[in-house]
Amino acid sequence: MATPLEQLISMRNEAITRLWEHKYTTATRISVGAATCEHAAGSKAVWELLAHIKAGGGLDGVHIGQVGCVGRCDMEPMVEVVRAREIPAKYVKVTPEKMRRIIEEHIYGGKVIEEWTLNE
Repeated sequence: MATPLEQLISMRNEAITRLWEHKYTTATRISVGAATCEHAAGSKAVWELLAHIKAGGGLDGVHIGQVGCVGRCDMEPMVEVVRAREIPAKYVKVTPEKMRRIIEEHIYGGKVIEEWTLNE
């Protein structure tokens, strides 16, 4: 029988494997801020839109996930788009309507919407 430390190490290794298999092997990742302050600013609606599109078969090959506090309460909700071989883009004050345009122009069209990004 494995010791508690051996069990913990095994669980950690399994979690790392799942993370790599599901998150880092995709060409595009979308992360939505999900801290309490981000939820208050409207990130839940953005997340629900992404989850709905993903569940309906959209965003094929795109990993969507939530992250904790990004440290810019004045810019929330924030969404980060990471695409293979490109500089990540952090979108600020994202609404569901803006997210739809980000999907069309950046995710599908490959063009960052500069005026909505964090440029600091």
